[in-house]
Amino acid sequence: MKSKASIILAIVVMLMGQHVFCQTDQENTYLRTVGMDANFINNFLPIDNSIGTRGTYLLHYIGYNEDGKFTKHAFDMSIGGTFESNDSDIDQDNFRFDIEYKIGRGKRKSAFNNKAYFLFGGELAVRYFTNKRSIVDPNDPTGLGLNKNLDRLFATSIGPVLGFGYNILKRFSIYTEAGLNFRVGYGIDNFESEFDPSLNFRDNVLSLTTGFLIPRSLIIFYHF
Repeated sequence: MKSKASIILAIVVMLMGQHVFCQTDQENTYLRTVGMDANFINNFLPIDNSIGTRGTYLLHYIGYNEDGKFTKHAFDMSIGGTFESNDSDIDQDNFRFDIEYKIGRGKRKSAFNNKAYFLFGGELAVRYFTNKRSIVDPNDPTGLGLNKNLDRLFATSIGPVLGFGYNILKRFSIYTEAGLNFRVGYGIDNFESEFDPSLNFRDNVLSLTTGFLIPRSLIIFYHF
């Protein structure tokens, strides 16, 4: 994970360096920003530490119009799992895939003599999550030791958002946001027993929730 974050950071730094040397010092208005959740800094610290709380989205992009209106994109994806093959006759495999994306639109307002800014508007988010598990234990007479379980989730949410950013350098700012979302989720849980098919089942769950997103994570933005 740390090596992957190092590669991503290196690419971002190279791209930022091109713009730093290609643009003039007289340019004070930047209409594009790219950002990354500040929690990635922990990958480069020599000791265990935590810079903020890991946000829902790792990568961010904002494009502005001349009148201050913006379109904001955020993306995150994670893949993980465990795969076992041992001499105990019990193998447990677990694979997870999670992808999230959101788009938002609104208006930017500068504050404190252009040292800070507010973003307010609305956003729409979508998410897909799947978790596939299998356990192989031929010595279990219940049938539960020889099974496959597949969980899937499809979700979308919409709601207003309010963000605050502070310009720590000419081209860099830190940003955090809060919001209220209305979420619809549809989950599917499949269970299959190869030992006893009568234990098989499929559950479908539709959920409607609301939630207030408090500003816990920090995003570092580069403006160009």
